[in-house]
Amino acid sequence: MVSVKRGSIMWLNWLIRHRHHTPKEAFPKDYYVTKKQLILLWIAHGYISSKGTLQVEEVGNQICNELLLRSLLQSNGVKQSMTSMHCLVHDLAESIMEHKVPGIQSKGNLASASTIRQVNLLQKPALFPKTFQQDMNITSVLELTSLRVLNAKAIKELPPSIGNLKHLRHLNLSSSEICTLPSSLCTLWNLQFLNLDYCDRLMALPKKLTSLRNLQHLCLWECKSLCEMPSKIRELNDLKTLSMFVVGLNQLEELECLNLS
Repeated sequence: MVSVKRGSIMWLNWLIRHRHHTPKEAFPKDYYVTKKQLILLWIAHGYISSKGTLQVEEVGNQICNELLLRSLLQSNGVKQSMTSMHCLVHDLAESIMEHKVPGIQSKGNLASASTIRQVNLLQKPALFPKTFQQDMNITSVLELTSLRVLNAKAIKELPPSIGNLKHLRHLNLSSSEICTLPSSLCTLWNLQFLNLDYCDRLMALPKKLTSLRNLQHLCLWECKSLCEMPSKIRELNDLKTLSMFVVGLNQLEELECLNLS
């Protein structure tokens, strides 16, 4: 069993590292996330890994269950899959970490901000660690080459410079207006999670998508304009989630070869 101490640290880290991500203020005490979302973010930031015969998702699920058991987490009464930190633990976490979240000393070029690991590019961009906040767009965000997590919902275009983010593990482009994805996306060797849900204008996936050998979750829900899947998608040996598969000519055998969980 994963220790309570380790599990507590994982959840406290997640809260503190994300309290700067909301567009206007820190997460309120009653903010709920799904267990799956929480675990995927832990994985992207490298907080947890596989242990013995347990897969990394199983380790994360074990931590969540233990925190629920110890009342450090609380579940939503309506949706049991939704979790939130207990208000007293929330207060303790903020008290402990109030002056311990590192910032960036330089007010110059953001490209030198090697400590930034996550950006939520929503109505107002937010960075972790907390830094001087300034107006940013997707182009300037893609200069942050140390990013592990990028949430860029509702953008209109993904520039080719996405290929600069070699450490990126978690990319959320859901509900965006993009029609195509640059081929440079396929050079993100560490990418594990790609969310394209509700990208209803997306017509095609990059032909070399199978180069993303570490990709585990490909979310394509409601991608209504998608015409076909890339060839040889069966070569994505680590793929666990594929929410939609558009069958093209001679592609049924591709689907049969996937080892989806």
